[in-house]
Amino acid sequence: MGARFCYCTNNGVTALMPVGWYSRIYEEHQFWTDDMVDWDTAVKEGLRIFTFCDARRLMRNPREMRYFTGTREDITPLLEGLGSDSSGLFPKSFHVPFSNGFGVMRNEHKFAVSHGDLIEWFGPNAGSSVL
Repeated sequence: MGARFCYCTNNGVTALMPVGWYSRIYEEHQFWTDDMVDWDTAVKEGLRIFTFCDARRLMRNPREMRYFTGTREDITPLLEGLGSDSSGLFPKSFHVPFSNGFGVMRNEHKFAVSHGDLIEWFGPNAGSSVL
């Protein structure tokens, strides 16, 4: 089986976080200061949260395409490319970037992933599986 991810959904946005990162943040508290997660440091250290929303949301707000990894329909081909099935997904509760609307999205731009991030986590065919 390929990489393992935790998933969480909030306000119609589904997010995938690598299991190892979930453990570092929420179980080992490596990035906590003053009872809060230091997201800036975690992202600088390599945290990637892949976010997916309904295609209709992107049609209504095309500017949001630069933030999301893809649509919810893109998740399955990404995981299939890894050789993963649903047993590689674990439901957990965590911060889901871009799930609270455009006003907050500007403050969360650091969570946007790059094409290189997709290739790193999902393999060389990942770029053709998303937006």
